[in-house]
Amino acid sequence: MENGEAIVWASLVVLTIGLCLHRMGPAFERGRFGPPLMLLGITCLVLLPAELVYPEDKLIQSFFDLLPWAITFFLGAILALRASSNYGISNPYILSLGWVLIALSWYIFINSSNPISLHSILRGSWATLGVFSGLLAFGVGVVVAEQMTGLDSESAPLSENESSLVRIILERRLGGD
Repeated sequence: MENGEAIVWASLVVLTIGLCLHRMGPAFERGRFGPPLMLLGITCLVLLPAELVYPEDKLIQSFFDLLPWAITFFLGAILALRASSNYGISNPYILSLGWVLIALSWYIFINSSNPISLHSILRGSWATLGVFSGLLAFGVGVVVAEQMTGLDSESAPLSENESSLVRIILERRLGGD
């Protein structure tokens, strides 16, 4: 494996690790390392040497094709969420701008993608059928497993020592008195 290809796969691993660490949320101290690792992975993908071979060169080209519409969609989604009444202060102008950016990202995506052929539609429908049949089998398995196990009796209440321990842990975590 050449240096360029190794950098591609290493940067994808670093990007994935950063995403996983970021998704841990604020309750874990490791969550703060996620965004810098994701930025490092993306930076390594962008600053790669130009002489890549087959699978990696297609991967990098698809990454660069993704950037225009993904960045536009990301900015539009942030604006739309921040300006909605559920996640921030309601502002109809910024909300409208967010939705315009989301629509623009779809326009960029449709114009930059290859024309759709009947063969790709059929191949995609078979893949979709496979995914839905897998989800259906998973759902049936969950329903059967839950019906077979039944309800357990209620657990015993916490003892005095257990209640005290839970109270101490919550007070430490939440900063209570």
